[in-house]
Amino acid sequence: DMSGNVFEWVNDYYGGTYAVPQGTDPTGPAIDSQKRRVLLGGDYLSDSKYCLLSYRSYAKQATAGSNYCFRLAL
Repeated sequence: DMSGNVFEWVNDYYGGTYAVPQGTDPTGPAIDSQKRRVLLGGDYLSDSKYCLLSYRSYAKQATAGSNYCFRLAL
């Protein structure tokens, strides 16, 4: 469980806010000219209200930091 420890990189491009039913994971646009990727949850520096997987933010895909991570799944 990474919630609250590090932001989780996901493969989706960031597309701003969404009006979708709760429980639906929006994928964003097919491409983003600014190359912004979605980050889920919060990190150890975030307020607790941002440490939920439903909190979506973004960073450029070339960004690196000790508070960004991704989940390996098989």
